[in-house]
Amino acid sequence: MRFFNFVRYRHNEISTLHKAHRRHGPVVLIGPADISINCVKGGLKTVYLGGFGKPEWFANVFVNFGTLNMVSMEDHHSHSVRKRILSHLYSKSHILSSSALKGVMQTVVQDRFIPVLHSAAEASADVDVYSLFGGAAMDIVTGYLYGLYASTDFTTNEAERRRFHDLYFSRRGPDFWLQFPTIVSFLKKYLCIGLVPAWFTTVTEEIEAFILAMNDKAGALLSESDPTIPALPSHQPTVYAHLSSTLHASAASAPSPSFCPRLATASELMDHTIAGYEASTITLTYLSWQLSLRPSLQRALRAEILAAAATTPDESFLLPDPRTLDTLPLLHACVIETLRLHAGAPGPQPRVTPHVVGGTTLGPPGTPHCYAGIPGGVRVAASAWCLHRNEEVFPEAEEWRPERWLDGKGGLLKVGRAEGPGAEIKHVAAALYAGFETEVVDDEGIEQEDHFLAHPKGHKLIVRVKEIDLGK
Repeated sequence: MRFFNFVRYRHNEISTLHKAHRRHGPVVLIGPADISINCVKGGLKTVYLGGFGKPEWFANVFVNFGTLNMVSMEDHHSHSVRKRILSHLYSKSHILSSSALKGVMQTVVQDRFIPVLHSAAEASADVDVYSLFGGAAMDIVTGYLYGLYASTDFTTNEAERRRFHDLYFSRRGPDFWLQFPTIVSFLKKYLCIGLVPAWFTTVTEEIEAFILAMNDKAGALLSESDPTIPALPSHQPTVYAHLSSTLHASAASAPSPSFCPRLATASELMDHTIAGYEASTITLTYLSWQLSLRPSLQRALRAEILAAAATTPDESFLLPDPRTLDTLPLLHACVIETLRLHAGAPGPQPRVTPHVVGGTTLGPPGTPHCYAGIPGGVRVAASAWCLHRNEEVFPEAEEWRPERWLDGKGGLLKVGRAEGPGAEIKHVAAALYAGFETEVVDDEGIEQEDHFLAHPKGHKLIVRVKEIDLGK
């Protein structure tokens, strides 16, 4: 076990790396055969665009149903094949033009999310938007993957929403040991020490069963038409249908007793579900927190959204479509600045140096921090938390300043336009701040966790919601 793993076990990895880079520069040896990088040239470009392989950490931590998915695949060829199957479904052009996703977001946001806020505003009741955002995020993600018919309804079903949250996050702690299967197996077999308790396995199986049920429900919809289900794109299992049919065809052409298309599909889509759920929840929570502290910025954002909105014949408000929302400079700047300062996945993304003649060179070329001859098999990783706090790139890096992405004339800088945050984040945020004002009631524990996926430590954000009369 590497020395730095003790730091990781104590949940101090990201903060320790940040301090180390501020003290020692962009390339830091943090343990035997363990390097952290914090630069673009000689760092990100070399490692992540250079085809460095993945360590077994991914397969140990991110495998579902005992079956590899794209994230947990160490083999570059297998990863590339799976990525080609899915990439067009997540391309920005497809996302912004998808009638299925547009329908899902309209249903979740307009028919579920907004009524919850309206009821809270009428009752002068405080809202835990961290939990509510989690519900909307899960509904949108599973709606796109499986279709609304087979997806969740966590936005309106608070009990189910909180039950899943508590179940999922109960795995925190023991999940650290998943990356050391040999040690776990040895201690259990010879010393009767169970680092991964039995209840952890039970919880994991329950979460997998929850995902598998949506997969099977989507599969049944495709094989048997149901006249009671609306023939709308939003009710069709967009991603599931494409992935499942492709994997079944692959299995038919090259049969393998170890490959099960049903579980391979479920494993892949479980990873998509969890990633979308966590990342969107985190981003929306911190976006709302920052805006709730800035009433004037809320008003400016509302004006921008309403100026792009359409109205119906009865003069009711229609939220702009995803493509229009994507063009709004202030909304984009607020979202991307939140992604910078409060990255949903701020932890290191490890790779392994290749075995090449002369070794690998890391660090900014032509500087004292450029190191050559690094042998193969060395763990190397960059952390979004550290990269996004580089004062040379982001002055006053610890401050949330959306204006850093604007050109001073209300438009986006070129670098800001290059980024493409999720359409669901903008859709939910626009719906909230077009029709409501928020102010913080309780933000205790808003500090981010030191974790690969970093939620607020308190797993809550309580705000007071005031509905705006758009007719005035």
